[in-house]
Amino acid sequence: MTTDATRETFAHTLAHMSADELEQARARYEKFSLARTVPFPGYRRRHAILRRLCGVYPCRRSIPHWWYTMLDELVSSCSSADTPLIDLLREIGEEEFYGGCLLGTHVVDFKELGSRFVSRPAWSRSPRLARILQAFLEQAAMTEEGRQRFLRWYQNRGSKEEPPVFIVSAHAWDILSMGSGKSYRTCQALDGDAVQRRQLPANLLDSGMLVAYIPSSLEAIQDRWTLQRMQARCILRLLFCRHRWLIYIDRCYGDTSLSDSLRKGITQLLQQHGITYWYRGLFPFSEEDDYCLAKGPLQFFPGPLFYPYLDAELMWHEVYQRGRTYHRLQGSLWLPRVQRSDANH
Repeated sequence: MTTDATRETFAHTLAHMSADELEQARARYEKFSLARTVPFPGYRRRHAILRRLCGVYPCRRSIPHWWYTMLDELVSSCSSADTPLIDLLREIGEEEFYGGCLLGTHVVDFKELGSRFVSRPAWSRSPRLARILQAFLEQAAMTEEGRQRFLRWYQNRGSKEEPPVFIVSAHAWDILSMGSGKSYRTCQALDGDAVQRRQLPANLLDSGMLVAYIPSSLEAIQDRWTLQRMQARCILRLLFCRHRWLIYIDRCYGDTSLSDSLRKGITQLLQQHGITYWYRGLFPFSEEDDYCLAKGPLQFFPGPLFYPYLDAELMWHEVYQRGRTYHRLQGSLWLPRVQRSDANH
């Protein structure tokens, strides 16, 4: 069981790794075939702004978009007599959704809806959401693949007993294991065979990056030295734009609802620190918003190391100084005025 003391110890390692922990990360990395192509590169301390962000934070869940998408599909594929129940399911709260059962007045309304039928419908036998969905989906005019997709999403929604947290980390193993999640798998998977994974180790030398993720369970905090510990994750990259620091929130991988919760948690954290942020889909509010050239800290990736893989918007630019080739992140971003702050100069 994960105790408060375990979480506190774990949180302390997210920004500051001991030599023993770094050696353990190296030893585990060298068990994978990638180590034969790309040797363990060492580790570079993160920028001070990023170190201050590292920690374990509460992550407030909301009912995911797919729930309402599913209900919309049920409206078009079920009889009109079932519409009142679908309307009732739209009204449920977070406690009911994650607890898996109707509560309070919703139970009363549910029983009243069931009593309207001469022949008791299958969905009326229990206020448990799983049973209601099962009955609805079986009678709905949709493909078996569609039924299984919605059931799988519901079953993987997370439990009521485990309040979710999200973690912001500079730990070497969190960085190396970030491509192999419990509900996702990317080209950066340490145990994969994609060509792009050769760029994964370079992130250890990038002083301007962090990984943020929602763990698969609180026990995943205790058992950190494994793969597939993350339900959702994204990379945070430090940029500088027009006299202020900015955090670029890269693409989120994993369950859609958890990815949304992760991004919301990150943006709230950055707002608390007075730090500007940007992510794909954050559009300008007016023509007066800033369109600026953002640049990251100068990085050195010694050969034969590949520089870190990027999804979009940003590119690595070569910079020659004192006989060495450095790399710097660079990209043009719209920056809404609503985020302007002097607190992060």
